[in-house]
Amino acid sequence: MPSLYHRLLETWESTQVELNGSYSSERVSDLAQYTRKTSWLHVMVVILLSPLPCLLVTVIIDALPLADPSEGLQGSNSFWIREYYSFLVITFLATEQFRYSVPVLPYPLKRAFVHAAIVSAFVVGIMYGLALLIGFPLPFSILVVTPPWLSFVAFFLTLEWRNKIRETPGSGTMLTNVIKLWMCQVLMVVIYPPYYFIFTTLSPNGQTAFSLLLPVIKLAMRNIFGRTVVHLSDEVPEVITFNIEIYNALFISYCMQNSPSFGTTLIVTAALLVQLALSLRDVYEATHRIERAERQLGEEHQYGDPRYLIIKSSVGSLKMSALHQADTLLLSNAGNKVNQRNGTISIRVRSAGNLKNSSLQDDDVLAESNDPIDNFVVGGHNLRFESRGILQVQGLAGVCVQPVPEHVMPAPKCASQQLSATSLQYVLEVRKLMYLTEFLVLINYVGVFIPLIFSIYMVVMYNLPNRMYYAQLAPLTKDELYDALKNVMFNCSLKLVGLILLCFVLQYKLRLSAIHQLAFVLEKQWFSVQTKAVFWVYYNVQCSLQHQGYDYSFEFSWLRESNFDSMNSSMPQTP
Repeated sequence: MPSLYHRLLETWESTQVELNGSYSSERVSDLAQYTRKTSWLHVMVVILLSPLPCLLVTVIIDALPLADPSEGLQGSNSFWIREYYSFLVITFLATEQFRYSVPVLPYPLKRAFVHAAIVSAFVVGIMYGLALLIGFPLPFSILVVTPPWLSFVAFFLTLEWRNKIRETPGSGTMLTNVIKLWMCQVLMVVIYPPYYFIFTTLSPNGQTAFSLLLPVIKLAMRNIFGRTVVHLSDEVPEVITFNIEIYNALFISYCMQNSPSFGTTLIVTAALLVQLALSLRDVYEATHRIERAERQLGEEHQYGDPRYLIIKSSVGSLKMSALHQADTLLLSNAGNKVNQRNGTISIRVRSAGNLKNSSLQDDDVLAESNDPIDNFVVGGHNLRFESRGILQVQGLAGVCVQPVPEHVMPAPKCASQQLSATSLQYVLEVRKLMYLTEFLVLINYVGVFIPLIFSIYMVVMYNLPNRMYYAQLAPLTKDELYDALKNVMFNCSLKLVGLILLCFVLQYKLRLSAIHQLAFVLEKQWFSVQTKAVFWVYYNVQCSLQHQGYDYSFEFSWLRESNFDSMNSSMPQTP
């Protein structure tokens, strides 16, 4: 029986979404090609410039000076202009998320922008009407108008796609999956702000204890997202990281800026160090499995095992990285076809018996022949080609036939055509490692750029006239601001150390460039990354503005003052 330690370890690993998935074969090939062809200068430009859009969009809006909310609706004209811009940005980003996630349904960009402009006008009109009835600022204004906003967005999506969904197979499922992701994002909006309010009302010791809940919330949200977006396959790490990690990093920055106590800093630091240690442990375990499979491959070649495919590096005597070696063992992008060019036949086999993790989607194995043949032996199973060109499979599930890449050298003709289980295992381990490292490199990257963006934003906003309307900035002197940001930047430096250590370990152990992998995700999924980054940074900033009426004490003192002033103005004046 497994010990208590092993049972606890299995339970813990089952909750870690980064350990329960793998790259597809196509993504391995795409990443290998990107790593080979992309210069370091290009990579650094992508990494350094990616955070800029969310900073610019957020800062530009505060270039428009606002009037004091105590002046009421009469002096709030600039706020309503700002609010229209805000909903235009948020609505357009939401619409673009649907356009990006359901590519089989056409939605012209021009129409998406027009619909966003109309929705924004309706929502701001509703907000203005409610402010007339209830008072200004409207309590929890963004949350109050969220239901009609969702309804308007859904209406225009229905208007655009109602007929096309019935005509396009599979589009309904894709749309349902996007809606589920949307609901997860709404859940984050509901959970985190009350947490921050409770945090700000506690004593320093209470804040220190309450900060322990933040990693628990993040772990729960990661698992909720992981089960919701499992259909996205290769995009899962980016979707989870640029939703949960950005939102979580923003709230950690707010908490550390609001409560620069030693206890809170110590708890957050300890949590980051534990996360870093666990991440490096996971990477070590994965690299150990890959090195073991690599040694077995070498032994097969040494003893002339005919199942071993001889791999030649394009750089001569230099040893290839694990990524490029796996790419060499995989088949190229030809789809489910038989390539009979030069009489060579190659087969990709999905063998469920070799899978330990049910989340893996396919297994890739090579076999090749330079002569026309009728039979192939795969793992002891006989595969026979009929005269019609159809491959009959006995006892194997899921076979597709694809062309062999030019850089894979076949074994001698006299060799058996049985496929190597070791090659298969090696490729599977590399695919799982790439999935894990993408998660880790994105988590650490977000942990670096969010505190950095937060600090830059705070410094810029401190010198703009609207700073007096932000609760986290209004009472601070310049020295107090810089002292508060020291804690935020300390958090940033820890994540930077984690990113550097991860890059070093992968480069040293497996000759993998984690920096290239980071740039690969940021560039190839640029639109999806920017949509989430801009949305979450922009949304969080807007919620802290006094004009939005966020008061988790539910006292809404400005409404009572407004009613009192109205009563006084309506009373007849005595001579």
